[in-house]
Amino acid sequence: MSAQIKRIRLGDLLVEHKLISEGQLIAALDEQKKSGHKLGRVLVENGYVKENDVLNLLSRQLNVPFVDLSIFQFKPDIVNKIPETAARRFRALALEERWHWKTHRTVYWLAWLTRPIFLLTMTWSGWRKAQLKLL
Repeated sequence: MSAQIKRIRLGDLLVEHKLISEGQLIAALDEQKKSGHKLGRVLVENGYVKENDVLNLLSRQLNVPFVDLSIFQFKPDIVNKIPETAARRFRALALEERWHWKTHRTVYWLAWLTRPIFLLTMTWSGWRKAQLKLL
């Protein structure tokens, strides 16, 4: 039997963790209806919460590592493992390279510019089609 992920709305999660007040959530939801923007954007733009606080909370909630790309120490030899066309297409950056002992493959940790971190595997023969897996 697989464990089900408990779905919780972002606003409720932020209130539960005391990062915003109930009043701030109500005001942001009202503005969201008018602007059509995503709730997280409205909350950050109004100064109710810092973007990194939202990202850290979501990271913990989803059990996905948070990487601040503004301070990450990139290694050009790793970044260049993804062909530029693929990096642009998927809006992805390779962050780290590790050997996966069970599958005997090199595994790359990636950062999506608009998504959580995913896992992409590369075999000796090159990039494998459709090997993207959400961690």
